[in-house]
Amino acid sequence: MFTVLDGDKLLPKKLLLIINPKSGVTSIKNTLIDILEVFGIWNYSVSVHLTRFSGDAIGVITERAHEYDLIVCCGGDGTINEAFSALSHLKDAPPLGIIPCGTTNDFAFSLSIPTDPIAAANTICAGTEFSCDCGSLNGRAFSYAAAFGLFTNVTYETPQESKNLLGRTAYFLEAIKSLPAYSPYTMKIENEDGIYEGEYILGMITNTVSIGGLRSFFSSIAELDDGYLEVTLVKAPKTFADFQKAIAILTKTTPLETEITDFLTVVRAKKLHITSDDDIPWTLDGEEGGVFRDITIEVVPNAVKIMVDEEHIKLSSESSAGSRVIKKPKRLS
Repeated sequence: MFTVLDGDKLLPKKLLLIINPKSGVTSIKNTLIDILEVFGIWNYSVSVHLTRFSGDAIGVITERAHEYDLIVCCGGDGTINEAFSALSHLKDAPPLGIIPCGTTNDFAFSLSIPTDPIAAANTICAGTEFSCDCGSLNGRAFSYAAAFGLFTNVTYETPQESKNLLGRTAYFLEAIKSLPAYSPYTMKIENEDGIYEGEYILGMITNTVSIGGLRSFFSSIAELDDGYLEVTLVKAPKTFADFQKAIAILTKTTPLETEITDFLTVVRAKKLHITSDDDIPWTLDGEEGGVFRDITIEVVPNAVKIMVDEEHIKLSSESSAGSRVIKKPKRLS
């Protein structure tokens, strides 16, 4: 970030504030003036854009990013996904600031961005640029998660009114409703270390420490700038005992690293090729991501610059020391 000197005057830096007015459990209207005041104190001239439809943020950022020193998104994971979709394809793109206003805010949680809007605005202005990886599914960017199967349609099929009223509880209620109609997908998944085949009920390719507001398997080792994606694949359990074991593993609080059972595969990868004889619906960052039979998912290193607290970068560096060694898969007893 920089300020241009014009004689004895400091010219204000330019900031584009993109707001999703429908996102979140509380209205941003209650704090908008305070947020603008923070940006003014830090010598930013702010332009505000309220999104009107899905994909609106992508178009605005793609067309206008070059006019600004900083882009700030105020919304949930879906809004951040749109920002990534635009910024990851732009040359010399400005950094991105995040004011989390969604229901789960998984991506912001992974970067230790405050949930309080005023604190988040101050973090953006006083923070440090962090070059963050992103994922790509057939060329479409995602910030933290691409997923298929059981429960993954819940985030975009749950009515926004329910999300705002009930928060995370709304997701669980919708997930329970989807159970009776679910069937697995026959798939082949290839990465640089192996091939996995079978009938899968759930798959998640992530770059995060939190999924759906809950800590992921990889929360102890996942780094958002290490050039890897974390992969969780769950086969359809063949017995009730297997089903109980799968639920126990999926809900355990102890993070996993690299494990394989008859129905659970947890590995890390730079690139995946996934094929199926069936059309498979995917979600990207909790939003509808399209239907495919043949996809390539890969990491895009250092795709977007994010404004974060300098302490987050320090802690991330310390916690990852010695943890980025990719372990060979091990079989669970």
